[in-house]
This record gives sequence, structure tokens and C-alpha cells, in this order.
Amino acid sequence: MVRALDPSGVFDFEVADGDAVPTVFEIRVLTVREREWIMERYGKAGDEKQTRIILDTIRLGLNGWRDFLTATDDEVEFEMADGKMPSSKRTEFVSDAALQLIPPKIWGDLCNAILMGNQLTEEDKKN
Repeated sequence: MVRALDPSGVFDFEVADGDAVPTVFEIRVLTVREREWIMERYGKAGDEKQTRIILDTIRLGLNGWRDFLTATDDEVEFEMADGKMPSSKRTEFVSDAALQLIPPKIWGDLCNAILMGNQLTEEDKKN
């Protein structure tokens, strides 16, 4: 049985970097329009624009985080900023200040998790 997606759904994506407690990135399900806009841009972009597309995907899909710490073990506050993107009716996105705190080495994994968020999880398949 296939189950419908919850357009307002949010799911967790964990990233462990040798720490006992992984960082949890809260990701929202993209709308069809947002996903289409991103996928069309991926198909047309050369290598020089891939980073921009990855960051725009994170701006659209990241909804928060937990256990994201500074080098001195202080909790990093998640911040949204007002803005517009061609594909979305939303008016708030991840701020540039928050985006620049995410290590580039996980940008690709985070982007893929956002794009794959519209697919069924193993738990969904069992239900």
C-alpha cells in the first residue's frame, strides 16, 4: 500500500561526526512546485552553479536543528529570515547567517536528504 505524503510533514536527518550525540537536522517535505523548480535547475546547471542549487535546496527544506554545537559546546540557534524564492509561497527561509554555520562537507548529504524526503521511508513501507 502506498501512503500519501503529508505536505506539512517534517522529518529528522541525523549526522554523526564521531560525536556520541548526532546533530539532528529537521527537514520539511518540499511542495511539488519547489521540488520541480530544484530538479529543473539541476538538469540545466553546469558545475559552477551546483553549489548555488545545493544551498537553495537547503534554504527551502531545512526547518531547524537540534544538538548543533559550536567548538565550545554552545548550542547554535536556528535562524530564519524573510525572503522570496521563485518556486515557493513561503516567506521565511534559512538565514544566510545560519546557512554559513553548516559545514560544507555535509551540504551534499543534507541536500539529498531534502530531495529524497518526498520518498517513502522504511518505516512508511512497513505500515
